[in-house]
Amino acid sequence: MNLPYFDEATLTEKIDPATAVQILADALAAGLDPELDSPRLFAPTQRGEFLIMPALGTERNGVKVLTIDPQNTAAGLPKIQGSYLLFDAETSAVLAVLDGTVLTALRTPGTTVLALREMARATAFFSSKPQVLVYGTGIQAKNHIRYFHALYSSSQFALVGRSLDKAQAAANELRAEGIGVVASQNPAIEQADVIICASSSPTPLFDGSRVASHALVAAIGQHGLEHRELDAQLMLRSDVVLEGRASAIRENGNAVDLHADGAWHGQAPLNVQELVLGKFTRTPGRPAVYTGVGMAWEDLAMASAAVDLCNVALQ
Repeated sequence: MNLPYFDEATLTEKIDPATAVQILADALAAGLDPELDSPRLFAPTQRGEFLIMPALGTERNGVKVLTIDPQNTAAGLPKIQGSYLLFDAETSAVLAVLDGTVLTALRTPGTTVLALREMARATAFFSSKPQVLVYGTGIQAKNHIRYFHALYSSSQFALVGRSLDKAQAAANELRAEGIGVVASQNPAIEQADVIICASSSPTPLFDGSRVASHALVAAIGQHGLEHRELDAQLMLRSDVVLEGRASAIRENGNAVDLHADGAWHGQAPLNVQELVLGKFTRTPGRPAVYTGVGMAWEDLAMASAAVDLCNVALQ
């Protein structure tokens, strides 16, 4: 079997930030329900874990197989590595293989920036010069800045890392691409219009009481109920949108204050599809939070669109 392979160069050429955001928005607007997404499967490896993410579509299915090795970052290697298999939904035949690491790096900031865009539709500061604070120095933090800058080019970015050297290196890389970024270890949280958390920290990154009432916050760097980037104070004082309610109950530590024993306290938060469909309303005087862990439907939407954009004949 001679399967077409879609590598990093091909995927990044065909899917720019605006395209990625639109692919995901179109999938959700067309009726894709995040609550029907298949649970992710985990299995331990010697230094981390396997992550297996199957997804069903109408014409194509797919599965992403990744390894997650936190020790790799110290050696200059990717924390996440893997491949994506795209299948014909009718015959179950394998159609293509894609670089799963790159696919993850594209769809994650695409989903985050889509959520921020939809939450901010009635927020005036997005038409001026939003102050954007980003936690993390890895590929996801950098790609979130690239994606946000692509949609809101007047933004001013501060990048925060546990290592100032790593933060400066990441900021230098982005400045070389024409994006204005400064490295920081003591950011002015109260002045941030947007805060994006794309870190590997297992504990809250900042005091949630310092977040401005008009601010938008996105946290996507961790998975597992025992890990969280946002504290209870911020979650409980904010309007919250989840990537998916079922996935949050299974895996999202940021959301643990909002539910117990599988049931939500009070009204359940909206998911990202409901956000895209216009059901989200900001409460005056409250920040807005989007949080997610990564879902298989995003990979399938992105992989299928990438194959179509490449106009490659599939067997």
